[in-house]
Amino acid sequence: MPSLSPSSQSSSSSSPYSLSRMTWWCLTIAVLPLAVLVQATAAGSTTTTTTITQTSQNTFRIHGAAARQMKAAETNRDKNNNNNNVRMPPPLVRREDVPIDEEKWQSLNQDVEFIPSEGIDPHILQRFLSGTGSWTDIYQSENFAYGGDEYDEYQQAWRLLGFIIDCNPMVDDDYYAQGSGDEVTEDGCARYVLWAAYVDLEYEGGGIGEYQYWDRFNQVWDASPCEYSGSERCAKMDCHLETTHFSLLGFFKHKSYDDWMEQLFKHEGVCVWTDEEYAFMASAREAWPQGCVASGSTTSDGTAIYYDVKPIQGGDITVGLYTDTQCIKEYDYKDSSVTVDSLLGNFLLNNGGSGDNNNNYDFSSDSLEDSLARWDSAFGAFHYCQPCVAYDLENIDGSKFYDDDGGNGGGDMFDCYDDADYTNVNQCMKFMAKTTMNTATFRDMSLGRYQGTLVATPLSGFQGNKSWRRESWSNKLTYLFLAVASCFFAYGLIYFLRVRRATNFTPTFGFNVKEPLVFT
Repeated sequence: MPSLSPSSQSSSSSSPYSLSRMTWWCLTIAVLPLAVLVQATAAGSTTTTTTITQTSQNTFRIHGAAARQMKAAETNRDKNNNNNNVRMPPPLVRREDVPIDEEKWQSLNQDVEFIPSEGIDPHILQRFLSGTGSWTDIYQSENFAYGGDEYDEYQQAWRLLGFIIDCNPMVDDDYYAQGSGDEVTEDGCARYVLWAAYVDLEYEGGGIGEYQYWDRFNQVWDASPCEYSGSERCAKMDCHLETTHFSLLGFFKHKSYDDWMEQLFKHEGVCVWTDEEYAFMASAREAWPQGCVASGSTTSDGTAIYYDVKPIQGGDITVGLYTDTQCIKEYDYKDSSVTVDSLLGNFLLNNGGSGDNNNNYDFSSDSLEDSLARWDSAFGAFHYCQPCVAYDLENIDGSKFYDDDGGNGGGDMFDCYDDADYTNVNQCMKFMAKTTMNTATFRDMSLGRYQGTLVATPLSGFQGNKSWRRESWSNKLTYLFLAVASCFFAYGLIYFLRVRRATNFTPTFGFNVKEPLVFT
């Protein structure tokens, strides 16, 4: 084949040489943006690493007893290190060695001050600072109160979060405490009741009369306690709201929900509910199954049917039918004559429980649906924020006094005289002292959110800003540049393959770079 001269190469647009030169240009154009992108990415990574390093190298200064303890610890450490001929630098920087303005110091406590690194996110800094008042968040107080501190019982509150089903084999002290009798299976998945405790860090000592309470019947805030008590501060008892000023103390759970209900009903329940509500609830409490119970009935194909407490949306409960001994596989009885009503009837009335509280009320005409509605209405009162100290808003002058034991002859404003002959009992204390209470973990909370069985805002008083955004997409220009560079690279690669196919060129990596790109 005759060789191509340079003149013919430049004039022939279809020659392999011209195609090859264009290929090099395309590859160069494609690779250069990618190289720039890699360099920019590396630079960005370096910047991020530097920022993180700066964040982890904040400056501290120590005062008082803490400084003396640190000095003693440093001396002891130096002695130990000298034995090994090693000299370690001091862990903290002395004040005189840090030429930084006084205004930049933030206080962690009375002994330690802190200087954040430049550019640190205020929301991150807020986790470590307490009471500086210089950072804003969705909540108006600390998101999480210190559990080791002591608080007045009147500044503490609680609310019911709901119920969860937990089949985790890691059991607690009362895992097998539920259920009794031959009909209860031994492998039923546990049902837990969850509640949360809160504290008002702005409490001024006004007791029950320092707050206004949510009126669940009229759906308004009732500020009359403040008016009757004359309290200057009239804060909302609003730990059930995301905008609450209360701070979270902790989450708690109970497997023996019957014990938990018993303590609630006879103490705070009797003072929060109406007389009719308490008469119904006190009798219906014992009707709920205490485990996975065999109903004695079967499906059309002969599968045994079991029933147990079924947590439902909004923090409420009902009874569910199941086809397994763990009571987790629900029986679909929509097209069947087998229902909870047909199997159990109105179990909330036919329970043989403590009926001595409903002598003045007749619920016998209620259907199962009516009774469940009564239960949800009364039980739902505790989905709203409640004081830990039992109270009675109707007892505005202390005259509503029950002298069951022949003792005192009078009472105080908002006193609650409960069904167990106590006055103003601390309900949160009763949950801890009279039942088996365990700390609920974030796994428990996540399980409840996944099952959809908790109240709408279970993390009120704890969670931070709900405005979420994807930081990875903040720099749109970077991704636009990546897309354009990728297009150039793809175009260059396709053109290279076309040239290779046209010239039957097989590249070798031992070629002479000085040899002209001329093919014969």
